[in-house]
Amino acid sequence: MNDSVALLYPIPFPERSRDEHPYSYDPIVVWQQGSRANGTIYSDRLLMWDWNRYNELSKKHFGDESHYWHDRQPQKIQSFLRDWCHDPELILTRISEHCNQASGFPVWCFDYISFKESK
Repeated sequence: MNDSVALLYPIPFPERSRDEHPYSYDPIVVWQQGSRANGTIYSDRLLMWDWNRYNELSKKHFGDESHYWHDRQPQKIQSFLRDWCHDPELILTRISEHCNQASGFPVWCFDYISFKESK
């Protein structure tokens, strides 16, 4: 097979683990319940959208203003997101940890189902 044909086929890339690539690792599913979602929020966006509200809700649900979510419980995260989204029926379906490729800092992704009607 010549080189130009070989490039048409996908090249499998090995997973980039947090241990081997601490500043550029692949996403890690931390918790999952169900597989559907109709919304997603990234933890770093919360701070950009409203720093003061983030801190207020973070203190209410977690007792601190930390930007790290690695030791936060799914039920508490769901409660936080319900308040953040003004959606008391919101259901958290997955938490995944990602690595911000530009900064190397961890970022958490929250997938959820919202029953709130969009206006």
